[in-house]
Amino acid sequence: MTASPRAAFAAALASVAVLTALLTSCAPTPAPETDASRTPTPEPTVSAPAEPRAAFDGDCSAVLTAQEVSEATGETMSVWAASWPDGRDRALGGVTCAWSSEHYLAATVTARVFPVVVMDPEYVPDDPATECDDDPTRCRSAAVFDDVWVEVTVTGDRAAEMTSAIEGLRDGIGARIAAEQAPVPGPRENWWSPVPTCDEIQEGLAGGEITATLTAPGDDRPAIFLGGPLERSCMLAATVDGSDYSTLVTVRAGAGDAVEAVIAADGDARVEHDGHVFATAGEQYAFDGATSVLLGAVGPNLVQLERYDVDGGVQADARVLAAIVGVLD
Repeated sequence: MTASPRAAFAAALASVAVLTALLTSCAPTPAPETDASRTPTPEPTVSAPAEPRAAFDGDCSAVLTAQEVSEATGETMSVWAASWPDGRDRALGGVTCAWSSEHYLAATVTARVFPVVVMDPEYVPDDPATECDDDPTRCRSAAVFDDVWVEVTVTGDRAAEMTSAIEGLRDGIGARIAAEQAPVPGPRENWWSPVPTCDEIQEGLAGGEITATLTAPGDDRPAIFLGGPLERSCMLAATVDGSDYSTLVTVRAGAGDAVEAVIAADGDARVEHDGHVFATAGEQYAFDGATSVLLGAVGPNLVQLERYDVDGGVQADARVLAAIVGVLD
């Protein structure tokens, strides 16, 4: 039986001690050591944190091809690309990819690939697992391959008929992981963990320039990641300058880089208000038809306002966002 590393280390120390005793018992008494004869002890080296490396280097075409997704769903599918990056997935060492059908919402497929080390253990299956929601228009299949978590989700009227197909897509991604460099998550310094709740934001705004009511439009998103949930949405209703105002507020841990990314792509997207720099953008994934999207960073985190009314609110967006950022900063 091979000795454990600790036992082997202890045995080695014992051997060195015995050998040292034997040598010193026979050796002459050494002359006193002078400063000149001492060998300087080298300073320990401190390794710099590894740069984050996203699974598949963040390349969705390396995760799955549109043809593979089309064949699995029986629909003509194309990559549903984000209109602006936020950097969070890469910081977590992962990648999220989406494909949509040519017929509006007939089917959507989402693949998420992340190192297990950043995942909430409760969300990581011991064995491959496939399940559908109570409403069988959404099904998901997850498994772990070489310490990398893979989940494929399908939505659409025929989702429950596609469980075998998404299991095949899941296993196809898993087979490719072995040929890829291992994903490496980066540090999560000053990330919200978890993100603020709607009640916390509402309480922070109370008594300030903007007093609002915030309600969660549905159940909280699952934690998925350690320290999660890393994202939460709230419907905000307020009166601004005597007019009704409403917007969807989403707080997202680790996504603050989106502000600089949007401004770098379009200098006209820069919005300054009361000492803050915000960015106006379209929806990250065109879906619901938001008429206005305004982004503000709180350290490495993001506050996102999405407004759906056409007429009012343009002048109020920056004031409301500044108030929320001030509460959370």
